[in-house]
Amino acid sequence: MKYIALLVLSLISTSWTQITWTVLKAAAGKNITVQFPWKWDQRHPVMWCKSYSENECKFIVRIEKSMNNNFHGTTSISYIHGSISVTMQQLQEKNTGTYWCGAQKQDSIIVSDVILLKVFTDSEEPIPTETYNVMQNTTIVSCLYTQQERHYKKFFCKVTSVNNCTVIASSDKTIGNAYKGRILIVSNKSQNLTVTMSNITKADKGQYWCGSVNIDDVKITQILTIANGKNQIKIIIIQ
Repeated sequence: MKYIALLVLSLISTSWTQITWTVLKAAAGKNITVQFPWKWDQRHPVMWCKSYSENECKFIVRIEKSMNNNFHGTTSISYIHGSISVTMQQLQEKNTGTYWCGAQKQDSIIVSDVILLKVFTDSEEPIPTETYNVMQNTTIVSCLYTQQERHYKKFFCKVTSVNNCTVIASSDKTIGNAYKGRILIVSNKSQNLTVTMSNITKADKGQYWCGSVNIDDVKITQILTIANGKNQIKIIIIQ
């Protein structure tokens, strides 16, 4: 089942489980481009919008398969070789937030991808580092949050390319298909999120992020690196 929201900004569906969630990190003043395979009915245009509540979003730009590209301000959307490409230029901190991509059908949008965008500046605090050991192919990590983030949705994602992280688990108990049975995620009263990852293999090497989102506020609170060939996980905590 796909997630459907009215173009007039009302939510119809109740499930996010079939949607791909991705976290992007970019510096202010830079440009980003995100790509999605064309996975919709060719009769429907594809829309890009910014969410301002859990069930509402503001239209930015759209494209039909018969078009090469379309522009709105500093955002462009293009159809290239079977994929949709969205480019946002000259990013500002105010661009941080939640974005939806999906097919417009009459007065609705069928959302297939969600982008959580974090735009950062040079004024951010230095990142302290901690190290955790993997014991018997299992690790338990506490993702730390402030009182302000108590009611935020928490996420745990795996970095797939530079500044690009695919969400594999979240505090609403959603677990990526490839990680079901291997990840347990629990919230506690002190606003922390405990992530237990088991059956760790070489394929799990790489970087992970802990973070939180509240529509237009996206935070990356920790960066975890599973070292290649070493039973260690490095935790980098963003204060």
